[in-house]
Amino acid sequence: MAKADPQASAQYRRNPGGLRGRSPTEIERELDQKLVAEGGWSKLPTADGNGVRYFDGKGGSVLINKGYPDGLRGSDGDLLHRGPYVKIQPGGIRVPLAGNPVLG
Repeated sequence: MAKADPQASAQYRRNPGGLRGRSPTEIERELDQKLVAEGGWSKLPTADGNGVRYFDGKGGSVLINKGYPDGLRGSDGDLLHRGPYVKIQPGGIRVPLAGNPVLG
């Protein structure tokens, strides 16, 4: 297996707004190509089964999450976590996707 390229996600860290409002399915297809096929990253379902996680094994990850109807516990039911979003690490960057209530 090819060694994972930690820079494969750099374009998303530099311009997370390019993901804003796009469909989770479209993003997943793109990340399958850019991160897994071209960047050598791994892809697994999230631990809670609510999405997928791409990771480079060196601390970099991109998570596509379906959201939680009541938001995250401990976050006062925040709107961002109530709908689909992407989380980019390092940095804890969160971007709302199509269907997220933050987008109106």
